[in-house]
Amino acid sequence: MRIVIQVSAAWDAELRVRTSEIELAAVWARFTRKFATEADCVEELYRRALDAGAVECKKCRGSDLVWVTGTRTLRCRQCNRLSWFTADTFFRRVRLVRPWLAAIWLLEHGVSISSLRFHRLVNIAYSTAWNIFRKLAMVMARQACAGAVAVQSALFTTIFSRRSRETPARAHPRAEQDEIEREYAEGGPLANDGLGGEIVIEPLSEQPGVNHGPADAESHIYQLLSNEPIHFDALLSRCRLSAGELSATLTMLELDGRVSTLFGGWFARVTANVKPSGTTAAVGGPLDHAIEEIVEILTYIRIVFHGISRKYLRSYLAVHWCWADRERWRRGGLMLACLASAPVSENDVLESATPAVVDVYARSFSARPAP
Repeated sequence: MRIVIQVSAAWDAELRVRTSEIELAAVWARFTRKFATEADCVEELYRRALDAGAVECKKCRGSDLVWVTGTRTLRCRQCNRLSWFTADTFFRRVRLVRPWLAAIWLLEHGVSISSLRFHRLVNIAYSTAWNIFRKLAMVMARQACAGAVAVQSALFTTIFSRRSRETPARAHPRAEQDEIEREYAEGGPLANDGLGGEIVIEPLSEQPGVNHGPADAESHIYQLLSNEPIHFDALLSRCRLSAGELSATLTMLELDGRVSTLFGGWFARVTANVKPSGTTAAVGGPLDHAIEEIVEILTYIRIVFHGISRKYLRSYLAVHWCWADRERWRRGGLMLACLASAPVSENDVLESATPAVVDVYARSFSARPAP
């Protein structure tokens, strides 16, 4: 199977993101016209919940209800008790509905926006904006994805530039990935990374009998490579060479005809099935699309968020999925997922962490509808 990264993938992703940003003003104007007040948003949420069959008495589970217009209050005709239709739902304890509806509206219309920009747009606290998007991302991440391909989180190392509660003290944010890989190295082989099978991390500096000579370094790096592309940063975290030493070693291997340099800092062994740098031939299997998807995700996150923490990588992958897959996340799709979701607490968000292996949604680029 040929693994080829299309050079145009990153350019296409950047063009689509830039177009999405231009559309933000128009999409937001439509939202403000339709939902000018908090009461408008509460009414819309009630209507959507009613259509989805998610409205019932929270006491007796009866469906014979009277809604107090403009509020979240329901009166049950069976037990004559009052309750909120948002109780025990994803929207439980939401003080203001409008910011949540605004975030869902933007995501459902294919518009991506950072928490910083959203908090300024909606005039809410940054922490509230951040919390809204993390909770929505957790809802999306829980959804089944038929086209998902499992890959190593190390493939996204280049965008880990923000600290989190998981970041080691006085260390760069990328140190989180080093900690994850060190844990797996101590416990045995990593789970299947989706790009070449099982990988055992064996730091060069800790291997017996390795004297750090050029020939030994080339041999070790070549063993870490396979027919499936791997990113420079993933190699760097596994071999424990300096960036300069690794770059020099890869250059020697390339000059020797044993390694091919692919677009975007990816490397693979040279075989009959791997084309040299600059190739733009067609691709065919799910792993091929996963490589292209990773290139797009990296481009997308750099433009929209400028960098993320490794801890919340899975959340950002979910947000990208929502932006890219307009068929699965068509208008109304995210709201339905929220209405069917159990409550997501702030503790759920804080305790969540991205595992060593994550899912990316791989599909044909030519089949993507416009945003």
